[in-house]
Amino acid sequence: MASPVADIGQSHQHHPVTDSAADSAFQEAQTWIEAATGRCFGDKDFRGGLENGILLCELLSSIKPGLVKKINRLPTPIAGLDNLSVFLRGCEELGLKGSQLFDPGDLQDPSAPPQMGSNHHLLVGSCCQRLYLLQRSHAGPERV
Repeated sequence: MASPVADIGQSHQHHPVTDSAADSAFQEAQTWIEAATGRCFGDKDFRGGLENGILLCELLSSIKPGLVKKINRLPTPIAGLDNLSVFLRGCEELGLKGSQLFDPGDLQDPSAPPQMGSNHHLLVGSCCQRLYLLQRSHAGPERV
């Protein structure tokens, strides 16, 4: 499987990301996350499906079982921030640097525009891309 969000990390540095390229990249990322976790975004968009951090924590658990000790499933913003913090700490444990990650508020900021090409989405997409590549390097091609 090709890397999801393959162009997201680099394309915004060299030329603007078109809406169709961003949509395609986020669709690939969503497909990978759904395949890796066995869970579906349902009727939510990329941001909406990840904003509570549950799918991201489940993604880490699928990459490295036992990495996430507990997922907070309460439907509150604080629970979502807890999960996003767990996800980001887990990413660092897997080898990603703080500069490669996003701020937990990036997914929960209601004032952020919902467009797929927004900077918030680029940060999250770029983090997912790096996580995908890291997972591939550790698990080999037989994994998701």
